[in-house]
Parts: sequence; structure tokens; C-alpha cells
Amino acid sequence: MSDIRPKILIPGQIRERVILRLQEKCDIVRIERADPDLIDPELAPEITGAAVSGRFSAELMERLPALRIIASFGVGYDGVDVGAAAARGIVVTNTPDVLNEEVADTTLALLLNTVRRYPQAEAWLREGRWERDGQFPLTPLTLRGRKIGIYGLGRIGMAIARRLEGFVEISYHTRTPRPGVAYTYHSTLLGLASAWIRSSPSCRRRRTPTRRSTPRFSARSGQTAFSSMSAVAGPWTRTILRALFGMAR
Repeated sequence: MSDIRPKILIPGQIRERVILRLQEKCDIVRIERADPDLIDPELAPEITGAAVSGRFSAELMERLPALRIIASFGVGYDGVDVGAAAARGIVVTNTPDVLNEEVADTTLALLLNTVRRYPQAEAWLREGRWERDGQFPLTPLTLRGRKIGIYGLGRIGMAIARRLEGFVEISYHTRTPRPGVAYTYHSTLLGLASAWIRSSPSCRRRRTPTRRSTPRFSARSGQTAFSSMSAVAGPWTRTILRALFGMAR
């Protein structure tokens, strides 16, 4: 049995626990960031695996002729050039289901914090304003009776929906309807957003007999709203934002 330990490349930052586990059976090669020029040419032919939490380009793969696996720490593997990996016969893995419930908990916390203003209430208490200004103002909003649209009803989306069932009416959009769920399906993302806008209490309050009974919602405005959020978000954060999009202000 060979006692040669495989060499594993770690470009950039990754959780310390991952490093400790890998060190038990592997030799770790670390570089500051995912830059091909930072790889030692003498070590490159010996590196057979990579553990990443971020980007891994085709250029990196070209510098590692013996690379056989890229293990991405997280549900998403957006940063890995999977096409280049497939062309080279390199296996790409991720870690689905590890944080589904935690992300769903965070989503519910963000919703409640937004509607009930718990962070502001805590700041009021910590600043001692309850002594000089009295009680924190009652929040006028609630999740009860709301309509929420979820963009993407995968593992995390379903975990979020299950938590929200007791509060709200749920609609969703995915590429195809998900069997076995009672939530309202919309075949397009704009259809999901438009349905929410038509049912929004704020929209109903603005209606007058001289105006259109159906609020206007253009493709451009819907696409801009989602693209602006997604541009700065990682995979988990995008899931949270998608759930928050349908919440009435």
C-alpha cells in the first residue's frame, strides 16, 4: 500500500476545519488567491486535488496536469469553470443539504426583522432610549396575511416555504412546476412578481376610478430589480433575496 500522500491545492481562504481535516491525510499546498502564476511550477505536476471556496478557472486547471478533483465548499459552484473541468475529465463536487435549514432560518429571521423591526428595537434598548423616550413604537406591519413569492423552489426554497406556511400565502416560480406542493405556481418570474403587485395592499390603496385597475409592471423593471440584487449576492444570499422579493413593503 502506497504511503504517498496526495497534494491538495487550496487557493485563497477556506474554513479552518477543512484544512485540519485535509491535513490528516493530505499535503496542503496553499496560495494566496486563485492566480495561476502563484503555483510553484515544481509542485504543479504533483497536485491531484483542489479544495476551494470561491473561483477556480480554466487557467488554473491548465497549470495542474494531474488534477483529478475540485471540491467546492458550498452549495453553489458558480466560480468553478465546470465546462473546462468536464473537458479534462476533472470531477467537480459541492456540499448540498449541509446548510439548507440554517439558510431557511436566516431567511425567516430577516423577514421578521424587516417587518417587526427587532434590530431597531434592540438598539433602542441598548441605547437607553426606553428610559428617556419611553417604549419603542409599536410596529404597524405583520407577516400575517401576506403573500410571498419564492424564486426557485429547490431544497432551500422548500425549507423556507415550510417555515412560512403558518404566516403567509406562498407562490413560486421555477422552470417546471414542483409536484406534490400546494403553493401557487407561476410559469414566469414576471408573472410571479405581477401577481404579487396586483395583490399588494399598497397598490390597492393607490387605485382611483380614473386610473388603470391593474398596476403597470414592465419586463425592464422586474429584470432590473432581480439583476441588481443578484449581482452582489452569493448563491445562498440570492435564495434569501428571492424569498424577500415577494414581501410587501
